[in-house]
Amino acid sequence: MPPKKQEATKKGKTVEKEKQKIVEDKTFGLKNKNKSKKVQNYVQQVKKQAAQKVEGNKPRRKEEEEQKKMSKKALLEARAAELGLIMKPVKEKDKTEEASEEEKRRQEEELERQRIANLPIEEQIEEHRKKLDTSKKVTEEIFRKWLQKRAEQLGEKKKKTSFTKGGKAAPLTGRELFTKQKELFVDDEDADTVKYERQLVYEDSDEEENGYATEGEKNDKEEEQRQTEEKDEIQQLTDNLNTQLI
Repeated sequence: MPPKKQEATKKGKTVEKEKQKIVEDKTFGLKNKNKSKKVQNYVQQVKKQAAQKVEGNKPRRKEEEEQKKMSKKALLEARAAELGLIMKPVKEKDKTEEASEEEKRRQEEELERQRIANLPIEEQIEEHRKKLDTSKKVTEEIFRKWLQKRAEQLGEKKKKTSFTKGGKAAPLTGRELFTKQKELFVDDEDADTVKYERQLVYEDSDEEENGYATEGEKNDKEEEQRQTEEKDEIQQLTDNLNTQLI
């Protein structure tokens, strides 16, 4: 048998002897130990007291330590859960406030754009001028480049919207189709070679008075009118800015 086990066995025997001696001393002289129930209860109580005296309160202490550990662990978990509940609404509140501030800023910018859009053209120019960086001087060359770029942008915008009517795409006229896609008008090898003369048919008196033979010519006329108005507007802006530069 290993030395450690021998020592444990000896120690156990010694403890048992001490407990037995204490019990015998305290129950010495008692009669009817095996018959009387009261005497047996007293003997059991004496044995427990002897065990506590010899072994000490180790089991009780161990149980108390475990309870303390469990209590401490439960307390820490409760505090962590409480902190989690406290911090969670704060985070949700921060996200809500950020979204609210972003929406408010977007609404303010939209209202400002609408306000400027409803102003006359002169006041719109003045509003945009206030937002410009005045540290850089505007020369005539810079102004000419800006004006040319602006005219190109307006032209592209007009092209995109010129063929729309009531929010729906309007059909292209024959002239527009021929200009954009000439390959559609190439004759086949077996095509008829007879030439036909165009006949103008006036559908109502208004178109006849205005000289519009077809819907396509009417659209062309409206497009020319829009371009003329656009050029006049750009020329007016140019004259005003040239006057201010001088």
